[in-house]
Amino acid sequence: MNFNNIKKIIRDAFSECVGYVPDDDELLLSTSNDIPEAFFLYIFDYIEKQLGRSVCFVFHNTDYSIMTISNLAKIIHEQGINMKGNG
Repeated sequence: MNFNNIKKIIRDAFSECVGYVPDDDELLLSTSNDIPEAFFLYIFDYIEKQLGRSVCFVFHNTDYSIMTISNLAKIIHEQGINMKGNG
C-alpha cells in the first residue's frame, strides 16, 4: 500500500472517530486539538481494521513526535503494512 493511501486511512479514522481531520503535520497529542486520549483507542482500532494488521509497532523506539498523520503514515508505510487481501 502506498504512503498516500495510508494517510487517507488515518485521515478517515479521525473523521470517523473524532469528527474532524487534523493537519497532516499537527501534533495529535497537543492540547490545542482537544482530542480525548481514549479516542486514540478507537482511531487505532479503525486503522488496524482497514489495514488488516496490528500497528502497535509504531510506538516501538519512538517518542511523542511520531503522533502526526504524516509520521504515522510514514512508519506504517516503511514497515510494509498492506490492506486486507493484499498480503
